[in-house]
Amino acid sequence: MGNKIAILTAISGNRDNLSAPTIVHQNADYYAFVDNPSEEQIGPWKQIKIFPFTNDERFSNRRKAKPYKIMPELFVPGYDFYFWADATHDVVENPQIIIDKYLTDSSIAVFRHGVRSCAYEEANEIIKLNYDHLNNVTNQIKEYQKMDFPFEYGLFELPVIVRKNCFETTTLNLMWWEQICKFSSRDQISFPFCLWKTGINFSIMPGYANSIN
Repeated sequence: MGNKIAILTAISGNRDNLSAPTIVHQNADYYAFVDNPSEEQIGPWKQIKIFPFTNDERFSNRRKAKPYKIMPELFVPGYDFYFWADATHDVVENPQIIIDKYLTDSSIAVFRHGVRSCAYEEANEIIKLNYDHLNNVTNQIKEYQKMDFPFEYGLFELPVIVRKNCFETTTLNLMWWEQICKFSSRDQISFPFCLWKTGINFSIMPGYANSIN
């Protein structure tokens, strides 16, 4: 019996549109969390309504989409592996091949960041570009420095994440969600911190997520 595989995405607001994947993999189930599920069937996606839980009016769309990315096992339970792909990205290679290549000895696989290699640098860039509330980001930096989170630990592009459903990834996911609730919703700041704190085994996929369709 093969692995049970779920591919997830989420779209809140009008920034992206849900479209059918370039390639549909018959060995995976597809879930799209959206503000208003369409009566029209779009490719293989099972459309599920997003919970409008946040009070952050400025960044509400980002925050509303975040739980499904961070904790997929809570919303579509019962799968062996979870593939997250932003609406701007496709899972083109067969998911089972990706699992066999990168999750044999690891619980999670991601892409390295193409420009920076430090969560503190990422935080400074977010402040410079005004991509989140200033106090959320500055408080996060102060907290991580207080906890001796190292500079240059690594930085990762996260429009795509591949995870095994296991105790280690659930631990990381819950810690990651806690960081997003406490601090910035820009998840690339908190993800390296959670890798460091949990000591989870992770794999690096070749290339860069933001240069791959």
